[in-house]
Amino acid sequence: MAGFGDQTDTVLRAMPGRAPDQIGYVVRDLEEGVRQVGAIFGVRRWVGWRYTADYLPQRRFRGAPGNFESQGVVAEFGPSLEVIAPMSGQSVFTEFLDRCGPGLHHVGYFVQSVDAERARLEALGLAEVQFGGGHGEDGDGKISFFEVLADIPTYIELIEPPKRRRPQHFEILL
Repeated sequence: MAGFGDQTDTVLRAMPGRAPDQIGYVVRDLEEGVRQVGAIFGVRRWVGWRYTADYLPQRRFRGAPGNFESQGVVAEFGPSLEVIAPMSGQSVFTEFLDRCGPGLHHVGYFVQSVDAERARLEALGLAEVQFGGGHGEDGDGKISFFEVLADIPTYIELIEPPKRRRPQHFEILL
């Protein structure tokens, strides 16, 4: 879907030396979280997807096959502000909520290659915690989360957007 994180509306560059493309909040209740974040940032329309096994078929969590499902929305102006709530399974989102409660979870970067950035981050000693892929119309698209600080859950999200994103699943209007 153009305008919400596919290759039509993102600049794909290596991560080092530039500002993040996205900030993401994790909440327990998506609609309540959207009401709060939307009021603060003045966002009335949110476009959302459910990251289930059908939508995100490639999933790993902490080196093992992942069974996590989540739902997330991006602000009406595109992919730079995101709110996510876990639906089921263990994930970076459930771990964060268990340790910290709702809050600012990650900074995201749109990159040309998750694999290349993964190698660079691993060489710096960071560990990939969660991976998902296959959410594009053509089975492309990858998402990868890296833990930044061991004592304080903070993540970098690498986003290799699909050429064509599948249509949104839902919308939240405030």
